[in-house]
Amino acid sequence: MWTEKYRARLIDDISSQPVVKQVMRSVVEGSGMCNTLFHGPSGTGKTSAAHAVCRALFGPRLFYDRVLDINAGDENGIAMVRDRIKRFSMLMLGARDAGWPCPDIKVIILDEADSLTIDAQSALRNLVETSAHNTRYIMICNKITRIIDPITSRCQIFYFPRIPKVAIKERLHRILTSEGLEDPNDLVEICEERLR
Repeated sequence: MWTEKYRARLIDDISSQPVVKQVMRSVVEGSGMCNTLFHGPSGTGKTSAAHAVCRALFGPRLFYDRVLDINAGDENGIAMVRDRIKRFSMLMLGARDAGWPCPDIKVIILDEADSLTIDAQSALRNLVETSAHNTRYIMICNKITRIIDPITSRCQIFYFPRIPKVAIKERLHRILTSEGLEDPNDLVEICEERLR
């Protein structure tokens, strides 16, 4: 319940990932978006970062038209790549939304990409190439070693290290204060150094 309620929605709300935040800001300011691979331990902001940059690019109205969000932990086979991803990448771009950068691309967020089968990853590699004119991919995984080299070589790669305890404690204090609850001293240990 609180995981989604207090999920970072803006680039500046992401905890302790300064390099990623800087690159995302430059993407929003018009430097162009590359295919990207976020990897690192769970609870470090990878999924939140992917959603935040897409929200900043397309705004709330076009987010759902221009962004396809797939959890590969649920759908990890070649059929999903051939059906959902290929179909989305072939869709025509709709109108732009004034007030947002809204580049002429769509974005496919592939969470838990390290769950994709080898056949699905091979099919995805082909799609990354054939849809490069209008689609960018943000792949998110815990274990980059489970992603095939032909995909990693086509992505800008960012490692999300564990969030420092002090940053976790600050964030949790803000959440508990907002909820009107007391702040136990051992809270960081309870949440196992994750902001999830």
